[in-house]
Amino acid sequence: MEAITTSVEIIDYSPEYQEDFKNLNMGWMDQFDMNSSHRAMIENPEEQIIKKGGSIFFAEVDGKIVGTGALLRESNKLYEIANMAVTPQYQGRHIGKALLKKAIDKAVQAGAKQVYLITSTKLKTSVEMYRTFGFRETLFDPEMSIYDGSDVKMVLNLK
Repeated sequence: MEAITTSVEIIDYSPEYQEDFKNLNMGWMDQFDMNSSHRAMIENPEEQIIKKGGSIFFAEVDGKIVGTGALLRESNKLYEIANMAVTPQYQGRHIGKALLKKAIDKAVQAGAKQVYLITSTKLKTSVEMYRTFGFRETLFDPEMSIYDGSDVKMVLNLK
């Protein structure tokens, strides 16, 4: 089956989208246990992400928010891509790829040398998408992750 291409606009965070960010993330997090650190990030993204030098962006189709992603600042050279989510009925339309490209572009613009993400092998389609962008699996320490149920760390070196 060939994926459907959708005209999607990637827009930056504004407070009016806080509930969309929460709802999109709560949707996929139903599959996993959410610890208190991750819950705080989702419930207060301005404080937990934006004010710490990160960014949040959204996929909009026909005026409707259908996806989101975040870039978390670890240091001037290292960022984490997190909270990637696309509404189920819009999956398979390359929206996740557009969000991931936006995250990578923002990291490059910020001067990052590397981005990483934490995910789960249960999310096979997502893991394959990350690989097509050049992400490679690396050592994963579950004790260092705020994402319960995750089992993979993937890294992309930037130029």
